[in-house]
Amino acid sequence: MLLLACKCFLWFAAYSVAGWIWEVILFCFTEKKVINRGFLNGPICPIYGAGALAMWGLFGVWANFKNVFVLFFLGGLLACVMEYIISYALEKMFHTRWWDYTRNRFNINGRVCLLGFTAFGVFSVLIVRIVQPFVIWVTDMIPEPVIYSAAIVLFVTFGVDFIVTICQLCKLNEKLRELQVAMDQKIYGSEAMRKLENAVTPRLNRFAKAFPRMHSTVYDGALQKILEKIRSANSKSKESENQDVDASHGEEALTHKK
Repeated sequence: MLLLACKCFLWFAAYSVAGWIWEVILFCFTEKKVINRGFLNGPICPIYGAGALAMWGLFGVWANFKNVFVLFFLGGLLACVMEYIISYALEKMFHTRWWDYTRNRFNINGRVCLLGFTAFGVFSVLIVRIVQPFVIWVTDMIPEPVIYSAAIVLFVTFGVDFIVTICQLCKLNEKLRELQVAMDQKIYGSEAMRKLENAVTPRLNRFAKAFPRMHSTVYDGALQKILEKIRSANSKSKESENQDVDASHGEEALTHKK
């Protein structure tokens, strides 16, 4: 039983990392940027790991569906239900909407959308019919001591990352609350508030890049103020990089002419 639990956790970790890679690649194509798209600090998206195991357990082991279309529909439906619940839970915990699909057609409250349903449906078919059987075959060849050791190391690593991230978000929410109070009381421009803003900005920077549509359900005025500052700084940085590149090309052209 312990061996099976360790294997399941390794599968969870593998799918979580694969999901993070998928998110990074997708964001790279849509936004032309390489960004850590994970909610945690490390290269992991736990929702993908949990979803993959749920799909395999329900549709590959318990029900063992053979029909590809049934797998596609139920897999997409299960993933959307999980995504909706997680979006709602995170919003209640941290007063923040991390992703928002209201710009996408056929969405439900901006938490899930048809495009996601389709992608997860395809993933469900691939995982149940092709990927997970191969993953099981690979892990069955790994010696038990290695499985136990890897599971313990990854569990501790992910656990520490989870705790650190939660602490960061709790502190960030507290700072945003102070900023929001200052804005409501019309004292936002004070020196103390500027220092507070400068303290919040680095903490929020990674989340702003990973979730460009994030917004707060309680402190959105303060949050958007900081996000605006971050985007402005990133825009200036990008313009500076472009100018450096243009200058470099100009120097190369001048050298070539000589």
